[in-house]
Amino acid sequence: MQGLGYWFVARDMLRNVDIVILGVIYKVLYIGMSVYYLAINELLHEVFAWFAIFDLIFLVLFIAFLTKALPLARRNHAGT
Repeated sequence: MQGLGYWFVARDMLRNVDIVILGVIYKVLYIGMSVYYLAINELLHEVFAWFAIFDLIFLVLFIAFLTKALPLARRNHAGT
């Protein structure tokens, strides 16, 4: 279902900026849990560490998007 959220954002980026915020929250939680379980040597499989690395890359991209999109979205919302 996560791909559906990306599709909504792609259709109207400024209107659906809240979905990206939710994505940031999910990414932070997953990365945090993966790092924790890796630190205590309880990560089920190394593939989950790779997922966390990819999520970290997307997290940086999501935050970069939000720094540009949030002010525009607020301006558009205030103007309606």
